[in-house]
Amino acid sequence: MSGAVAACPIDVEARRHYAETLMKRGASAEALVQLDEAMRLSRHDATLAVRSGEIYLATGQMDAAAQRAERALQIDSTSSEAWALRGRIMSARGDQRRALSDFQLALGYHPDDRALLYEIAQMYRKLDRPDRALVCLQTLGETYSAGEEPRELLVEQAQMLTAVARHGDAAAMYEQALRRGAPSAELQFTLAQAYLSAGQSHRATHAVQAGLALAPDDPRGRELMSRLTARPVDGPLRR
Repeated sequence: MSGAVAACPIDVEARRHYAETLMKRGASAEALVQLDEAMRLSRHDATLAVRSGEIYLATGQMDAAAQRAERALQIDSTSSEAWALRGRIMSARGDQRRALSDFQLALGYHPDDRALLYEIAQMYRKLDRPDRALVCLQTLGETYSAGEEPRELLVEQAQMLTAVARHGDAAAMYEQALRRGAPSAELQFTLAQAYLSAGQSHRATHAVQAGLALAPDDPRGRELMSRLTARPVDGPLRR
């Protein structure tokens, strides 16, 4: 790839691709040199500014990353990638509210972007807004065909349902998650806790038993079973 750059130094695409090759080798400084030269040759390409900004952000150079994000937005104020980059920079600087605003602007220009939906959900979690995080995760789930949602996404939805005290719905979501992959003792115990919180001790017992069948000595499972055997059947859980 370096040969292509040497053969045609003004080839922007050659420099872009060479920069990615250098990044795969861990040579971020050299990659930035290539991107900076490509930006000089193509002053109206916002994607070059975004990519260099991403590299600066990954290497902890916040001011340079912010400069690239602003440059990208000057070139193209409708660039979803540029708004998302600025949002990540704001988040890294601890300004979660401005980060959320930038992510929402980015999503407005690319509504089906799964990565953005997930990042916005995580931002709402940081801001202690599980209700809004749940909406984002549900929207993200709708981008998959029915039955194709990843287990991790279903688990996160269940966690947010728990956070808004919808314990029965959380349990149903954990049940779906368990059907998505390999048996998991930890997930069975989490399901049991959801059923306990919903006052469904009979179902909680079945979930704990399934978990203990996978991990008989797991301390969480044994503690849950001890609590279940010591309490009335199907009464509300007291914390």
